[in-house]
Amino acid sequence: MSLSRTIWRSVGHLYHESRRCIDFSPVDRVILLYHSIGEKPWSETSVRQFERQIQFLKNHYEIVDLDELFDTKRGVVLTFDDGYRDFYDTVVPLLEEHDVPATVFVNGAFIDDRSEILYSRLGVPEGENGVIMSANQVRELAEHNLVTIGNHTLSHPNLDDLSETEIKEQIVRGKHVLEEEFDLTIERFAYPYGSYNEESRAVVEETHRCGLIADRSTNISSDAALLPRIGAPATVAQLDWQLSRVANKFKKNLGL
Repeated sequence: MSLSRTIWRSVGHLYHESRRCIDFSPVDRVILLYHSIGEKPWSETSVRQFERQIQFLKNHYEIVDLDELFDTKRGVVLTFDDGYRDFYDTVVPLLEEHDVPATVFVNGAFIDDRSEILYSRLGVPEGENGVIMSANQVRELAEHNLVTIGNHTLSHPNLDDLSETEIKEQIVRGKHVLEEEFDLTIERFAYPYGSYNEESRAVVEETHRCGLIADRSTNISSDAALLPRIGAPATVAQLDWQLSRVANKFKKNLGL
């Protein structure tokens, strides 16, 4: 037997034995966080990889709306922050193709690329056109049976840097802008940059049914104002690892 074949068989044996000792099975429930899907410089996941991730998730989970997560034995929720236009152009057709729901969190001041600060806040090259969904696109999605629109503050500041008055203004006004312009009832909130403090948490609890943070956790908390999400990685292999119980255990042990 050749050396390469011997090494290959040994690796296979070690992998098999590790599967017996280590729990590589996926966690039961998780909320995934995406931003831009596409080929832009600011896109974190390519269209091809996102399609592969959807298929992977369908093979291992039930992809459900946020309200249905606790009704599943093994469920995953798809969320998208910032309201990039590629959500309308690219993500929604794939949601329709696979018949899976998602929530998109929108900043009211950024719709139609209306605010110059969106470039600095979202790390997009200044003057780039068609970055954020248009008002007509958001209005269309407000009627879509697979899409729920949520509040992401008015203009995406880090809430930790604001006064209590400014925090309330960003959260409450962001909600009202979306409700008034698109005739919606906004019940879901996502903290910009995933960060929060006691003041922002209290405002979210008073004004929304739930708030979503980003703390790399797959442990869904009982605090509806601080539901954890993990950032979806670029590849299926990375996603497979991040959703495994062994990765979750490592993160706990490392305090991540």
